[in-house]
Parts: sequence; structure tokens; C-alpha cells
Amino acid sequence: MSTHNEIMQDTPTISASIYENLPTFLKDITEKFDDKREKDIILTGSLIILSGCFTSIRGKYNTDWVSPNLFGFIVAPPASGKSVMKYCRYLGKSIHDEFLKNNRQLKEKYDTRLKEWKSKAKDEDIRSGSVPTKPKYPVLFIPGNSSSAANYKLLSESDGVGIICETEADTLTGAMKQQWGDYSSLFRSAFHHEPIEKARSTDDSYISIEKPCLSILLTGTPSQVPKLLVSAEDGLTSRFIFYCYTRELKWLDV
Repeated sequence: MSTHNEIMQDTPTISASIYENLPTFLKDITEKFDDKREKDIILTGSLIILSGCFTSIRGKYNTDWVSPNLFGFIVAPPASGKSVMKYCRYLGKSIHDEFLKNNRQLKEKYDTRLKEWKSKAKDEDIRSGSVPTKPKYPVLFIPGNSSSAANYKLLSESDGVGIICETEADTLTGAMKQQWGDYSSLFRSAFHHEPIEKARSTDDSYISIEKPCLSILLTGTPSQVPKLLVSAEDGLTSRFIFYCYTRELKWLDV
């Protein structure tokens, strides 16, 4: 019987003809990598990151209109070169940075208005006028170690759009083990753009996202896979694209 390493050793690489016929943008990206495995990781990861950047695009699949969002998991032993996935994140960095810049400006304006309102209310000894409305702070990248409540909040403030991109799957699995981090159901619903809702009695909050558009890109070792995807029966496993491989360890003189 073949071991996991033997099976993963024989997994194919993406055909050269695919790279030859890529759009110029993706061709320019992948041509910067000579190693076949690294090239495959960059292409796979780029498609997943870009799937979270073009959520306004729709296509009809069966009877449903869907966005291009994808879930992907790059699986390989340590020191196999899968860390090149981190470069894929740069495809969305400018969008994320622009959100953060705007969010800082929004927060400054909100804090100023709130301070003025509190000062006026104190002087008049009454709560006159409406309390300034706290703005939404959208982001593109959602941290993998966020709580379930934080994920819902960030997705809601970003109009249902987000990308989880982690080079260590343990970042996500560590969060999911916590009582506050069980969001497998969120992932399953988001994959099909099904409405997701969350209510909390502690602060009377209610979040409703009509059509979530979430993309997920992870890398991890074979032992990290069952920690994240505990069972094939809940359906989360089938939502992921897997790119699995192993290679002989060699010294790389940098």
C-alpha cells in the first residue's frame, strides 16, 4: 500500500500548454518562477485571490447566479516551497491598503463628531441631537485567527466580500478549536452565497449578509488538513480545491 508521501510525490503539475495560453497578466506573474511546483502554486493562489477581487462579476451555474469566489488549500510537507503562496496576497494588497487608509480617515471624522456631540450634550445637560452614526470599516483580507463574531462583523461591514489568506493553516485551525471560533457553517454557506445571519443577546446585535462572497487560500502540511477539515460529512472539504505534492529535500544555497 502506498504511503501519503508516495502518492503526493506522483501528483501531476499543470500542463505547459495552460501557461502558454494564459492571459498576459497571469503569464507575466507565473513566468517569474522557474520551479514547476512554485509556478503551479502561484497560478492556483493567484486565481483564488483574484476570485475575491472580482465579486461584481456573475455567472450562471445550473439555476443560480454565482460569483467567482474559490476556496483553495496547498498541501505539502515542510520546506517544500509552498511558502511562495505569500506573494499571491500582493494581488489584493493595494485594495486592502486603500480600505485601511479610508477607514483611518472615517474613524478620525467619527471620533471628532462624537467628541463634539458629547461636549455639546454635557454643556446643555441634555442629549440633544442624534448620536453620530458609527461608519462601516470595510477590509479585503480577513485575519484567519479572528473569532466567529469578528468574521461576521468584518464580512458585514465589507458588504459580504472578503478573503482569508494564511500561509499557515494552523492559524485558522487554532481559531476554530476555540468556542468563539467555530465558523465552519459560515464557510459552507458563504461558498454558495447563501444568506448568513448571526444574533447575539449580549449586545443585542444582529448581522445579516444577504449574498456573501468569501474566498479562502491556505497552505499547510498533510497533518494540518484533518485538523481543519475534521469530517468529509459536513461538506466543507468538498468546497476546497486541493493542490498536493511532496518532493525530496535538497539544500538550497541562497
